[in-house]
Amino acid sequence: MEADAPGKPFRVALRYTVPIVEADAFIGAWSSSKRHLAARGCGFLDALLLQSAGDPTAFVAVMTWTSRSVWEAYWRTGVPDPEGDARRNEVWVELAWPVPVD
Repeated sequence: MEADAPGKPFRVALRYTVPIVEADAFIGAWSSSKRHLAARGCGFLDALLLQSAGDPTAFVAVMTWTSRSVWEAYWRTGVPDPEGDARRNEVWVELAWPVPVD
């Protein structure tokens, strides 16, 4: 499966472990960082932050980009926290488009 299929979004995920007492600050910083990213108009499409129902210190962020090359160019510009190290990002390939619910 090709990770940069034309016409399909490119997704990356990053796992975080955040102490409970820092969770609100982390969520705020992450949200602010994504608003800044969206304002840049650099091929970033959307982002989702998930918190584990079983472990409130565990988070996963999933970001959608127009292509792998656009995502790689973003990392070359220097990335603000809380993204951290690009090598920790997991690449995900979208196999099916979301199904609308009527």
